[in-house]
Amino acid sequence: MSGIDRIRCWFSTWRLDEGGVSAIEFALIAPLLVFGLLGTIDIGLAVRERMNIDTVLRAGAHGAMSDRGEEFVLQIMRTTALENFSLTQQEAGTTGKGLLSPEAHRYCACPSNPESSVTCSTKCMGPISSPFVFYRLSAEKKYEGMILPIIGFNPSVQVQVR
Repeated sequence: MSGIDRIRCWFSTWRLDEGGVSAIEFALIAPLLVFGLLGTIDIGLAVRERMNIDTVLRAGAHGAMSDRGEEFVLQIMRTTALENFSLTQQEAGTTGKGLLSPEAHRYCACPSNPESSVTCSTKCMGPISSPFVFYRLSAEKKYEGMILPIIGFNPSVQVQVR
């Protein structure tokens, strides 16, 4: 048997051997599986962050129904937020990753034109002469995931007190 025949024999034996094929297939598919798993975890954590922000806003809306002022509502929102987040110091202007920035704004509006705010002592035109009292609550947070780009959450809710 010549050298070329030996190479052909060895090559045909090697070509028919299927040992290790599954390891190669796994090596090709494993990065996609890991990337998909990390993406799924990342999306789940982002949804959890948003649900926690909604809980803060819901607690603030509940506190706003007593109409005890913006500071009272902000204190409720901050207390609720401290369970899951670090709060920003608005005075210092430090906003950033992982920090929640809650806000509450109280205003009054006439029933005939609810989009424009008026002073709460204004007499409104129409059958209802006293203005309605509203609270607009919002919270801002940036979520930086493992794979996802930075997502800015900025939900808000408006509550009518009277």
